[in-house]
Amino acid sequence: MFFSTERLLAKKITQADQNGYFQIFSASDVAEYDEFEPISMEDAATDIKGIVERYKLNNSTECEIGVYPKDQSELVGVLYYKIEDDTIFIGYHFNGLFRGQGFAREAVQGLTYYLLNKFDFPIVAKVDSENKRSIHLLEKLGFLQDHEYEEFQFFKGRPHVELLFFYPD
Repeated sequence: MFFSTERLLAKKITQADQNGYFQIFSASDVAEYDEFEPISMEDAATDIKGIVERYKLNNSTECEIGVYPKDQSELVGVLYYKIEDDTIFIGYHFNGLFRGQGFAREAVQGLTYYLLNKFDFPIVAKVDSENKRSIHLLEKLGFLQDHEYEEFQFFKGRPHVELLFFYPD
């Protein structure tokens, strides 16, 4: 297990999570602000195989973590971090069926504390400027927008503006 919060466990994803993983990443609203398209069940199996392989690396600089309510075994979200150039980039995706229950807030806050205790690097999140729910979540958790940073991208047939949020020291 990576960490726990009042209501959630953050632990390794396994092949048994394939259906929950599929439910998260096959949803068009989850993929809306990312470059990936909704996945198939076969894609979910392949993705999880890669995730499990990365767990075997002791010093992996990239990790996906499953989020599970303590009172059930269903995967409801996936947290992500990647260490690059002495900076930790985080990401998160949650099953829309659990939206409004505070799981994303609780899990991302837990991830932030976990990373602050484990590493001595700044924590940042890149967010599509139209992803209001994610921006609101980061701001609620104390992340601040770096107003000097804006990255313009083009995917899914339209332009996107990526914003950068950082967790203050």
